[in-house]
Amino acid sequence: MFFFIVLISFSLIATILYNFQEPLRHTLPDPRPQNVDLSLKEITLTNSHEGATSWRLIAETADFDIGTKSGWLKNVRLVFFNKDKGDMELTADKGEVGADGSSFRAIGNVTLKGSEGYTLFCDDLEYSQKDSLIRTESPVRIVDERMELRGRGLKYHVEERLFELLNDIEADVHDRNGLQG
Repeated sequence: MFFFIVLISFSLIATILYNFQEPLRHTLPDPRPQNVDLSLKEITLTNSHEGATSWRLIAETADFDIGTKSGWLKNVRLVFFNKDKGDMELTADKGEVGADGSSFRAIGNVTLKGSEGYTLFCDDLEYSQKDSLIRTESPVRIVDERMELRGRGLKYHVEERLFELLNDIEADVHDRNGLQG
């Protein structure tokens, strides 16, 4: 009988020790990259100019290097506000905020939708707040219901909502009946 009680006691102690160790294996945080001082989830940054909101940036995650004042974003949505010309929305897989905070680079599946009905597609682009200018050297495709423009390289003036395709420009124009011309 004594042997049976000792065996049950050891089994009970072993079970308790095993159960207490198991959760500890999953509680360690994911290590941060070496150049990241601050990591945030679900961030919203807003910029105001002359008393009005000029843009709002939303990202799923953000990692910042305080030393260089730069950051890396994931699943980015950036809305440019303009009460006269309408709002414009940029989405991208990733983003980089420049060291001075006045530049932004969108990377991967970049889409820019304007309130006028067009959509711009490219692999990457840069926004300079100082110049209110979007630019890229990548292939660009701009589509709306009546045309499709393709080219390499772009300058887009955000305030005026004017763009300039730089190289290798091609266009398909459709009439109201959908016929290509």
